Amino acid sequence: MNESDFYKSTQSNSLSGLYLLHGEEELTKQEALGRVEALLDQGMRDMNRARFRAPLATEVLAAAAQAPFFDRFRVIVVWDLADEELNKLIEARAKVPPETILLAAKRGKARDTAAVKKLAALGRVVEFAPLTRERAVSMVMREAALCGVTLDGTLARKLVELVGTDAYALRNEASKVFGYAGHGNVVTAEMLDCCVTPSPEADIFAMLNCFLRGDRKGGLRAIRIMQQNGETALRIAYFLQGRLRKMLIARELLETKTPPQTIIRELGGSPYAAEKSITAAKKCSLEMLRGAVIRLSEVDFKLKQGLATDSDSLFLVLFECFK
Repeated sequence: MNESDFYKSTQSNSLSGLYLLHGEEELTKQEALGRVEALLDQGMRDMNRARFRAPLATEVLAAAAQAPFFDRFRVIVVWDLADEELNKLIEARAKVPPETILLAAKRGKARDTAAVKKLAALGRVVEFAPLTRERAVSMVMREAALCGVTLDGTLARKLVELVGTDAYALRNEASKVFGYAGHGNVVTAEMLDCCVTPSPEADIFAMLNCFLRGDRKGGLRAIRIMQQNGETALRIAYFLQGRLRKMLIARELLETKTPPQTIIRELGGSPYAAEKSITAAKKCSLEMLRGAVIRLSEVDFKLKQGLATDSDSLFLVLFECFK
């Protein structure tokens, strides 16, 4: 079951029994849990809701077995269940009465155990994957409507470009912009420039794009802006090295004619960032990327050891790599 199907089941009041909620996108996972709890009668909610953190499976099953109190069902939410206890819970799922909704939530992705596979085959494992660019834009547009501001698609996409597809960061930055705009008003590009703090990842991509198209001055200017915003040469080198490693992996897979969707899965993390890494990798040779990763590793070491105290070594490597 995907996130959308789970949402539809929540809306139709058709949830029953045990579900495993996992995946890298934590905000949408939290919101899904909140929507299920909101199904309970508000006056009886505390009587029909139980929350556990790292319990034994026997404790959860005992709570799940209790009958609802003047409501249609009970909701049990379990966080941080150990793998062994989760397996026990899955194996004993038949003991969960149909009037109980038992949600086992895992931070990050769950291990692909035999018990998890068995539950997935029953359509009871819900993965909350990182937002794609399209889903991130849709989320921003929904938030704008809820806040009573007008936001066109072009600016919604620009906001995603600046912040990335992390749902927490995107919602925080969007709320700043919409609060600044005010209810009933139109969001402008100037408001984005004024309110949004770009993610380091977005800044790194912007800087890389300058160097890739031969705009050294623009690349250096982007680094200076990052430093003015509080980023150190060490952090810039760290982020840049990580991004170039992703590009190197993408380039190697492109050389073997690997399909783009397979590359995105191999790179992991945000699909949007993975797509940008693939696009950037197409502009680079394997030799250049391998050399850049090695040289940036050396810069990272020098900065950590105090052998380089400013941005000179970082600038030098970038000039040599992006000739």
